[in-house]
Amino acid sequence: MTKAKNIASLSILLLVIGLIAGLIIAGSLDLSRFIVAEEESPVLSKELSPALPGSSTFIQVAKTVKPVVVTITSERSVRLDQFQFGFPFEGDQFWNRFFGSPEREFKEQGLGSGVIISSDGYILTNNHVVTQADEITVRYNKKRYDARIMGKDQKTDLAVIKINVEEDLPYARLGDSDKLEVGEWVLAVGAPFGLEHSVTAGIISAIGRANINLADYEDFIQTDAAINPGNSGGALVNLKGEVIGINTAIASQSGAYQGVGFAIPSNMARNIMESLMEHGHVIRGWLGIMIQNVNEDLAQAMNLESTEGILVSDVMKDSPAESGGVERGDFIIKLNDEPVRETAELRNKIAATKPGTEVELTIIRKGKERKVKVKLGTLPDEDELALDVSKESGHRLGIQVEPLTDRLALEFGLDEEDGLVIVDIEPGSPADEAGLRIGDLIKEFNQKPLNNLNEYREQMDKVKKGDIVLLLIQRGESSFFAAIPIPENE
Repeated sequence: MTKAKNIASLSILLLVIGLIAGLIIAGSLDLSRFIVAEEESPVLSKELSPALPGSSTFIQVAKTVKPVVVTITSERSVRLDQFQFGFPFEGDQFWNRFFGSPEREFKEQGLGSGVIISSDGYILTNNHVVTQADEITVRYNKKRYDARIMGKDQKTDLAVIKINVEEDLPYARLGDSDKLEVGEWVLAVGAPFGLEHSVTAGIISAIGRANINLADYEDFIQTDAAINPGNSGGALVNLKGEVIGINTAIASQSGAYQGVGFAIPSNMARNIMESLMEHGHVIRGWLGIMIQNVNEDLAQAMNLESTEGILVSDVMKDSPAESGGVERGDFIIKLNDEPVRETAELRNKIAATKPGTEVELTIIRKGKERKVKVKLGTLPDEDELALDVSKESGHRLGIQVEPLTDRLALEFGLDEEDGLVIVDIEPGSPADEAGLRIGDLIKEFNQKPLNNLNEYREQMDKVKKGDIVLLLIQRGESSFFAAIPIPENE
């Protein structure tokens, strides 16, 4: 019975095969159309989907770049009160009064990476890798070298250090980061967790990332190439072996790689590097304006057709912008006929422009478009800026104030829209004795609302010796008036 079933099954199979063969011969079943459909599929099109780079490409790039990436260790001394570690007389006022508070010195170590940028030992890295370090050591080619800082820039988180070597070193080729495209393959090279010359691969996830709150000047490349602690200061390279970014930070809830890393573009790094090597500090162009982005509500209130542009919220006294005719309320839409859409973009471009250069701003003022030419000045360093603001706006009170920005609002937990923030107070000054604090928001000056520095300066210019200044202060959720006497003998 089983044998009969097998014979019947075989007969049916042969019958089906014969039928298919007959259809093909008769032309009723055209199998070629399936092949044509696959060849014409846009998913497989060579034009739309180029071949992925082979392992040989990654190998060649790794061989090219690894010799120019070094490991950097930093060390600094930190003195801490031994009472923090359970000293037997912890908190004993009698002991503290007669014997003082014993301290212990600890060594704090940091780890990062760097990129060799010249044959004589100059190395580009992140500022946070080497700042405040007492000793900096570079490991290159299985040797250790003492390094010294040649210049550093906190505003972009970049630094240049140098080691003394007898032989010429291989050095990196910097690419043009302006030509980067989202989706482009990149490799990250560095020393994550101290594992030297680690290479990871990924793509460019985004470009022009700003408002990350990692630095004052931000134009980050975002990548999903694995970056971990120790990668900071290392190289992000394209498939030509060119360094197109300096790995800086990651966005992570765990402190380790989660697919979002940031690198400083090579073009920004090149400008900073050259200035640090030549001058020891960065020289930047300066307009002298306070700026802010515009949302839809603000655009509607100011009768602006678009939110793409930058609003001038204040113009500093005696600044290049004031001399060039820029006014508060101007809406900047172009710089040298190139559109500018947000504050970070304008700040980066102005800062990268050589002082003394004349730039042309296209602005909208009271609904009409016009052009304004401004000769850039040199951006003062933080100490000079602080001194200027203090002299012009509050030296008689002993305070330094700044306009309320998103950064300051976040830092001090403010949810107000108007006012000036106290960012520094001179010990023993009239403001200090009146109980004012850093982070207080000044809402009114002598019962007149304050919205910008110009209004504050105008009020301060009216103050005379012996006067009493009345300030309305917002602190947390409460407001209060503070009366501050101006000394007769100031």
